Amino acid sequence: MSESLKVLGSQGPFARHLDWFTVRDCQTQMAEAVESAILTNQVALVESGTGTGKTFAYLVPPLLNGKKTLISTRTKHLQEQLFQKDIPVVCEVLNLNPTVRILKGRSNYLCLLKYEHSQKNPDLLGFSQKFRSVYNWVVEHDDGDISEYELHADERRQMTTTGRMCVGPNCKHWNPCYANRARNAARQADVLVVNHNLLSLEMTHGDAEGDHSDAYGVEVVIVDEAHRFPDIACESLGLTVSRQRLDEFCENLEYAEKTVDLDFEVAHSITKSVSDATDQLDQKMGVDLSQWSLEQFQNRQDLVARYWNIVSALDKAVQNLEPYIDSSPEIEKCRDLALGISEDAKTILERDNVEVASWVEKTKQGFSFHRLPLEPRSAFGPAISNFDGSWIFTSASMAVGDDFSHFEHSMGLSESIHQRWDSPFDFENQALVYFPPNMPLPNYQSREEFDKRVVEVVEQLVPISKGRMLVLFTTIASMKAAKEYLAERIGYRLLCQYDRPNTRLLEEFKRDGNAVLLGTMGFWEGIDIKGDELSCVVIDKLPFAPFDNPKANARRNLMAESGRNFFNDWQVPSAVLTLKQGSGRLIRDISDRGV
Repeated sequence: MSESLKVLGSQGPFARHLDWFTVRDCQTQMAEAVESAILTNQVALVESGTGTGKTFAYLVPPLLNGKKTLISTRTKHLQEQLFQKDIPVVCEVLNLNPTVRILKGRSNYLCLLKYEHSQKNPDLLGFSQKFRSVYNWVVEHDDGDISEYELHADERRQMTTTGRMCVGPNCKHWNPCYANRARNAARQADVLVVNHNLLSLEMTHGDAEGDHSDAYGVEVVIVDEAHRFPDIACESLGLTVSRQRLDEFCENLEYAEKTVDLDFEVAHSITKSVSDATDQLDQKMGVDLSQWSLEQFQNRQDLVARYWNIVSALDKAVQNLEPYIDSSPEIEKCRDLALGISEDAKTILERDNVEVASWVEKTKQGFSFHRLPLEPRSAFGPAISNFDGSWIFTSASMAVGDDFSHFEHSMGLSESIHQRWDSPFDFENQALVYFPPNMPLPNYQSREEFDKRVVEVVEQLVPISKGRMLVLFTTIASMKAAKEYLAERIGYRLLCQYDRPNTRLLEEFKRDGNAVLLGTMGFWEGIDIKGDELSCVVIDKLPFAPFDNPKANARRNLMAESGRNFFNDWQVPSAVLTLKQGSGRLIRDISDRGV
């Protein structure tokens, strides 16, 4: 009998000490599978349905066996839940006292260099007094994490830095830096909790000091909500040149001019040149929200010429900043930023790789140019295979049926063990599936008619369920149209994604008790509403990714070259996994009921 089975079984400490704990065969079996993989340094793919108790199932084995462990979750919210709640409970029950740390990206920690500048130049930011208040709060809490402090987005940006913006080891505050102190503590931790963005970025790029994720010296890596990891890993490998990134460069240069020894005329000339070139492209692209393939953009010579004007302005900025880089690490960082954006911009327009997708987006915030690998396999597969320890990927939706090949291929996993367990819930008696009759097809010809019929069905169901409804849409446009239609037609509070932060919407939904919540992909997963507050989940249609976007077209071409079928081998598995997540919002507990 494994150690994990002993402690999670009917005679174990969890059953003895926790009144709410229920012994589940699927949980003990999962814990045994995780323990086996950990003790034999294997890669394991573990799918466990809702209600399995997978968090305890993957926490107990490494803690019991004294393995130095890194745990990655999809969101900072789930990081906090693990750090504040789940891990302490397991440690208390098992009478263990490991050193546990939580690590976030640099943008979550107050920047001491920016604080110093704000106090020396009170008029620099316009809120130096508030900066001092935040600093005092940070000193009191001692960890420098200001992610929970209520700030406007521009205030938060001015008080923090990022891995890309940080001046690095040349900073005078490098040793007492809160972000570096958090990283140093992370290296000493027995259990380290991170999120997918941070893990994937540090695996591919390292942190501001150049250290990669293996610098934490862990023996076990556990990736929870692993179904999202391939997409996030691709983002870490991708390139983006956007209006926001160009504006950030100009802001940093203006900041450097006011705080260090940089000639005003030089800084003004550079920012004006880059800003003017950026404005000209932005204005020429128009105000219509759109997404173009790279080929469509390159057929517009007037736009391409303005794009290259931005690159030229950046290259000139690099030359003009070169004489000043020895005088200040801030100026050197501005030079590096200009060089990085210029190099990325040149790479994005290249057509040298069939395994990447390149596209252009225009939104209200401006333009953005993207180049993204279709799969992270080439970078992450070897890193995982060469890791001297074990990787555990776990989620409620990684397999299509019993087949894990979709996930394995994407991550480049050549040798892995995999097991799955269905949810222990009695869905046949706890849930009802309703297919409305006479629904139009959700195709281009009848999409408007289909959307209208969906909201009519929702309107009919709301009084039956007395609100308590989550409506999941596959497009933002359909969600907004539903909000407009339902606003004056239902006698219950209507909440809609993007009206407020997701966490606030969920709090209001639970507090109201009879509300209707409309959401898109951000609400298809990670939502845990137990009890009577939620009794009906409506899904507008099967969540197939659009066929006509640049990423889909690039993937279709790549798969055709290797003889694979895009629809069967990609579209169907992706839709199935997303549908499993969306439908899983309804039954979250053994006592839940719903439609």
